[in-house]
Amino acid sequence: MLQIYLLHLITDKIKPKKSLKIIKMPHILQPKHTLLKAQEVEKILLKFNISLIQLPKIHLEDAGLPQGASVGDVVKIERKDETGTHEYYRVVVI
Repeated sequence: MLQIYLLHLITDKIKPKKSLKIIKMPHILQPKHTLLKAQEVEKILLKFNISLIQLPKIHLEDAGLPQGASVGDVVKIERKDETGTHEYYRVVVI
């Protein structure tokens, strides 16, 4: 009974505030993510001769996504290694 009372006291004090915001901060090991404009997306799709649904997916909740990303946007991911910089493209899904 005491455990239930203590749990009740703890959970009453930890209530999420509606004014809390999650601020995404870049990490040194995280590759650069950039939202592409519609013209850039068309160029990419023509270059690879694919449609939008054939692009690999990235979830909307992914921590690497830039602010303002929405479902259907295309993101360019730039990864660096010892051989140079490599570009990858993903479409944002739910």
